Amino acid sequence: MGKASAPAFTAESIAWGAILFAVFMTPLAMSDFGWLGIERPLTADIYTEAKLFVLRASTFVALAGWVWSVLVDGRPLRRTVLDPWVLALIGWLAVTTVVSVHPLTSLFGHYTRGGGWLTYVLYAALFFLTVQFADKGSRMLQVAKAVFWSGAIVSAYGVLQYLGVDWVRDTPAFLVGRAYSTLGNPLTLGSYLVFVLPVSAALALIERLPSWRAVYWAGTLMSLAAMLVTFTRSAWIGGVVACVLFVAYVVIQRVGIDRRIDLPFAGVAVTMLALVTWRSAAASDGVTNVFARLGELFQFDSGSGFSRVGLWKAAYDATLDRPLTGFGLDTFRLFSTGYLSPEYARAGDYLAIPDRAHSYPFELASTTGLVGLVLVFAILGIAAWVSARKTLLLPRGSARSTHILLAAFWAAAAGYVVNLLASISMPQTTSLLWITMALLLSPSASARPVRSVAGARVLATVVAGLCAVAVLASTVPLYADARYLASRTLPEQRARIEAADDAVRLAPYHNTYRTTRAVAYADQVIGSLPMAAAIDDSQRAQLRLEYEAALEELHAAREFSPWEQNNYNVLAVMYNVGGRYLDAVYHDGAIRIAEEGLDRFLHAPNLRLQYAIALEAVGRLDEARDELERLVDIEPRMAEAVVQLARLYVADRETGRATELLRAAESTVINRALVINALESLERGEPIPSVAW
Repeated sequence: MGKASAPAFTAESIAWGAILFAVFMTPLAMSDFGWLGIERPLTADIYTEAKLFVLRASTFVALAGWVWSVLVDGRPLRRTVLDPWVLALIGWLAVTTVVSVHPLTSLFGHYTRGGGWLTYVLYAALFFLTVQFADKGSRMLQVAKAVFWSGAIVSAYGVLQYLGVDWVRDTPAFLVGRAYSTLGNPLTLGSYLVFVLPVSAALALIERLPSWRAVYWAGTLMSLAAMLVTFTRSAWIGGVVACVLFVAYVVIQRVGIDRRIDLPFAGVAVTMLALVTWRSAAASDGVTNVFARLGELFQFDSGSGFSRVGLWKAAYDATLDRPLTGFGLDTFRLFSTGYLSPEYARAGDYLAIPDRAHSYPFELASTTGLVGLVLVFAILGIAAWVSARKTLLLPRGSARSTHILLAAFWAAAAGYVVNLLASISMPQTTSLLWITMALLLSPSASARPVRSVAGARVLATVVAGLCAVAVLASTVPLYADARYLASRTLPEQRARIEAADDAVRLAPYHNTYRTTRAVAYADQVIGSLPMAAAIDDSQRAQLRLEYEAALEELHAAREFSPWEQNNYNVLAVMYNVGGRYLDAVYHDGAIRIAEEGLDRFLHAPNLRLQYAIALEAVGRLDEARDELERLVDIEPRMAEAVVQLARLYVADRETGRATELLRAAESTVINRALVINALESLERGEPIPSVAW
């Protein structure tokens, strides 16, 4: 009889395939399939939730395969010098999650960001599992090819976006003219391409077949083009660092080049750089003009440079208040507005609430404390030192294909960390950093046999079953987000409320879902309030009951997340609307909520406007005027504040001052039509309409 053939699929091959699937598919995963003719996205968040699902599902499959391969197939356990440090980090982040200003956010991560404790556990699991299976040079090559092909697809789509071809609907205005591809943000795309560039170049250099060598160089050029048209300076700097480090290794190790192929592609790269630079030089804005974009690097008194410094200072000040544990993972949005300066408010989008410090070290310090910051960078430093000392420092000219790939991954990780100094960390990119660290440390890992366990097959089967359940459970956040999308888009109000209820029930940890549900309940009644004076007593009593029920929902959302500024904004508006149409006593509620919120969010413009409206309604005109003058000084672009202040000037018989204020605001406010209408009312001798709802 012939030798029995090996099974087509083993636990090891399934586990390793899951890791490769995560590397390849995570950057591509999204829920908007407009290019297939599907009418609307499948979820509200079309980028992060889909990518997190891929990461979670792949990790659970890999975990099941690893447990089976160890308990049943006898695979040894592989350990690295980094293991105790990773465990210490996970333990410390668990502590900061418990004492977080919002533990559920720190556990699961903020909506659309996903940077909570569970995501760091995911990073650690991916690191551990990759170490277990990346014990062959061929497997490092497989990871590199997965990075290349995924990066090629992502890059091609990004270049098409820059050229005006896009399949994603409702592109935000700030993204027009910039590549963001399937990553959803130019910063995230640029960060990802820092990995792709050196790895793609390494594949080209180790390939001996001319046709495939040309393919790899073509993909490298495509990634370079996509990185350029993200117009993301942190990625440019990180990419330069990664490429310089890798080129230095190639030169020192005398890695051979094929002049027939490599030199022509180098010429194409230079030509492409010149063409993109020439095309962007004609751009009139400061974002998609290369020269203006680079010039802003040295401008800290205006533009994005000023904005970044303002965010870093807010994070620094927050760290001083809670230096040991920080405010909790992924909570920057919740506490940042209490630390931003008035100058930052004037320079930026006054309605935007920053949810990232745009510097990973500052974000770590303010959310996980100085201990968390030290642990993360100790892990990065140890990984860099050990991998360089044991796998990269070879005799001159002795580099093999595996070492060239190791050098590319080392350079990519270094460039990515440099990029993070002034950028944001997202699961879809930082997960690749942890996989890369595993690849770099895998050659120096030690292997220890695992003792046989009674009932090993049964135990492995149970673990596999639990992992299968976990994969199925990973679909729940996707369905919750689909229901959240329905709560915002369905035309019938009752259906919107039902969808919002479903979203909160399925994912009760997202305060965004709870706020949206509360707003849906408020929308159900708010349209009827202007008719309160025209209906009979019984209908009015019923309307009041519905209004009170909506207030309860809004209060519940605020109590669930007292650090979310929007909860205070919506609640104050609701109280003022009720005070205007239902009962003046509700204005007192707006005052109470606004004062509570302004103690926490010093420069909250919408909340301060509602506060002034309520003060005016209860006759505290001088206080209302003071609040509006303060608001207009902080945010002169807010037309509603300007018009409301002009009304008070007219009431105090200061019509000239009101006219002067409105004339000056015509060229600065965002909603210019509101100011023009107020001026026309003044010219006709009519009262200026209130901006209150």
